[in-house]
Amino acid sequence: MTSEKVEDIFSRLLTAMWLRPERALYEAHILSKVSKLITPYLESNSLEFGCLDGVPTFCMVGGVFSDEFDDYFGINRVSNESVSNEKITAHPLQFRPDDFFEDFLETPVLPIVRAAPKHKFDLGVSFKDSHIQRAQRLGTYTQLWKQSLSDSLPVDDSSLGLVYAPMLFWLDVNELRSTIKELSRCTEKGGRLVTAFPKEGYERNLLLGKFANFPSEWRREIDGGSSKKLTGINLGVAELEKLFWECGYASETIEEAVPIRVAQVYEIGFRAMFPVFLTMRESLARLKDNSLLEIKTNWIATVKDFLTPLCHVDMLDPTGAAATWNVLKLRKV
Repeated sequence: MTSEKVEDIFSRLLTAMWLRPERALYEAHILSKVSKLITPYLESNSLEFGCLDGVPTFCMVGGVFSDEFDDYFGINRVSNESVSNEKITAHPLQFRPDDFFEDFLETPVLPIVRAAPKHKFDLGVSFKDSHIQRAQRLGTYTQLWKQSLSDSLPVDDSSLGLVYAPMLFWLDVNELRSTIKELSRCTEKGGRLVTAFPKEGYERNLLLGKFANFPSEWRREIDGGSSKKLTGINLGVAELEKLFWECGYASETIEEAVPIRVAQVYEIGFRAMFPVFLTMRESLARLKDNSLLEIKTNWIATVKDFLTPLCHVDMLDPTGAAATWNVLKLRKV
């Protein structure tokens, strides 16, 4: 079984994330490394711990979306036709979907999957009902449920052969150790845990940090507060290995991911413009012709021209190619 390449995953993600192409690029760099590490173990009893809406994993394991589908169907705050453009223009922050997973409106007639994923996870868990509702559409998980990621799992001791935990870096630092211990309880001896963390010193690579004299609110509106999360748990490799060892896992492989230039594109990106793009998308979606699909097709073609070179680390200068993430594979001892 072969792992997926950055460009392939990026292309598949773009169909769903076309209004946030920098997110698709960023995710693709991490997922290509994760794919390499988890592929040999996907036939084990497997859990994705923190699957969100399942879209990144669906694309990582070979799923292909229909052209008509994207991540933005069912965003209630803007999809509601009673919300006028005048209100959104006058009060943009009120209608800004900081977490557009918060709402979910089912669209049963919408074609979603063009090609099913090549692999499935037995189990998937996330922390919002809307995550689970969205993920259930994709056929990537046999069983899904919602719970806080810091709570005990309804999984037997030593029953999992593979745990993929993409959201550990998102936890409060005070919850990290107990959460890893809980995953260790569920993992069989010799089973694997794959996860990813921003590297130590991640903040040194951020562009917005160089605008220290600009208002902090201006910087927050550009990056949506993501920098705060990405710099929350930035442990060095030695600290990470020690933490996991104390929780029952031995480090096997560490891959580096996300070049500095890609991290900087993600930091600035289209995040601040997303409410405007979303409003335009909703207006086009109400038309009875193919305007939305035509615009989307042209948009994706243009984005690919500009961003595909950033899928290839060897095309970047040495400074820009330096990695900002560690992707770890660990073995239960």
